[in-house]
Amino acid sequence: MTGRLLTGRQVADRLGVSTKTVLRWALDGQLPSIRLSSRAIRFPEDALDAWLMERTAPTQGGVNDPAGRRPPASLVAVNDPTHKDPPWPDS
Repeated sequence: MTGRLLTGRQVADRLGVSTKTVLRWALDGQLPSIRLSSRAIRFPEDALDAWLMERTAPTQGGVNDPAGRRPPASLVAVNDPTHKDPPWPDS
């Protein structure tokens, strides 16, 4: 480990969460941390960067069909009075 050691406040500012949340994640083992003493906890910057990369969403276009959703329907057939096949049966 050759990177900087960050404080809980620095990590909280980077992640946009409270310091309390950062410390809770560290104590739960969810966030990489180092205990310097019985009270002092630091976060290796390189380990934090790797942790963030693991949780980063893919770039736009990385998912072709998110959650199996269908493409949005077109309302042309419903709104076009000249359309030959109405979406409902004739009564």
